[in-house]
This record gives sequence, C-alpha cells and structure tokens, in this order.
Amino acid sequence: WGHDLTIQPGETYRYRMVVQLANPFFGHKPSLYDDQKSLAKKVTIASSASEWTTPIVVQKPLQWFVVGATQSGESIMPDALDAGKISAEVFEFSDGAWSSNSVGIQVGQRLGLDKVGGFSSDWFVLDILEDVDGEVVLLQHVANGEVQMIRPIVHASSLGLRQLRQQVRSQTVSTENEESEEEPDSPTPRPGGPIGGGGGGI
Repeated sequence: WGHDLTIQPGETYRYRMVVQLANPFFGHKPSLYDDQKSLAKKVTIASSASEWTTPIVVQKPLQWFVVGATQSGESIMPDALDAGKISAEVFEFSDGAWSSNSVGIQVGQRLGLDKVGGFSSDWFVLDILEDVDGEVVLLQHVANGEVQMIRPIVHASSLGLRQLRQQVRSQTVSTENEESEEEPDSPTPRPGGPIGGGGGGI
C-alpha cells in the first residue's frame, strides 16, 4: 500500500511507482571486474517506473447541494417572518464513510446545521429569485462577499449528487449484510428450564 499525505480535496491525481531494491554489488567493489565497479556506488538500485495510474479524483469531505427553494410568502403556512427557504442535501465523509442530511435554511441564515459539531459552510442564503427557468438561489460568502448563483433544478439533477446518494446507499446495504452474517450464538437449552427462572427480585 502507498499513502499520499499531501493530497488536496477537489484535486485530481495520477501516480506511478519506482521500487528501490537492495544493491547486491554495494560494498564489493574490490572483487568486481572493472566494468562492474560502477554498479557498487549506490546502496540501492531503482526499478523502471511503472505506468501512470488512471486519474484519481479526491472528493471534498464536505459537499452540499441546493435541491429546492421556496420564495417569500410561498410556504405552506406563511407568516410575517417567512423570508423564503432553501432545501439542501449535505454529505460528510468521516471515519471512512459518507453520511447525509437534509437541511432547510431560511434567507439570511448561514448554510449549516444547528447541532453541535454539525456542518457549517462559509456561505449564507442571500436571496431567492425567480426567472423563466425557475428559482435562482443567491448565496454570499461570509468572508469575502462573493455572490454565487445556484439553480436548485441543476443541483438536484447533478451527477455528483447522484453518485454521493449511491455511495450512501451502498454503505447501508453493506452494513446490513455484515450485521445479518454476524448472528449471535444462542445458548444451548438445558433440561429442567433456566436457572433462576422464578423472576424474584430484591
């Protein structure tokens, strides 16, 4: 196994490998022929480089998709505080597995979860607009003020969202299969019934 500890989320990498082997000629220069003595200079001998791997995309450990939006006054039970709301699906990679959450965020609020240790991004919902192609969500970056336009209909049908949903489903199926294979050992029944079966207590 090889481990690259320098990777950056969202980047794409390719790898190839060179194997360093112990040099059997090292330390034996005096006993070698003149045309072999150059082989004894290094402790190791490098193999030829392998072929490049196929591109490996490093997924970001925190990904979110705006999949729906409701403008001000269009919720099921609108009130004076109804400034509009978006629906987002959030995926977090931790301890070797993906988890997903569906969250609702009102206009003016930061995109994230309220729970301690939950998801929090650097974006907040600035506004929800509408044009001939549907809703447009405006997000603004907390630090630099950058504004990003997102169409929920595009996010909801994106390949990235479908792939992450599939990964979460695959993990669930895999976990269920492992649990079904690990059936607890049943105690061997003894004649005369269980000991202490009277059910008495202190």
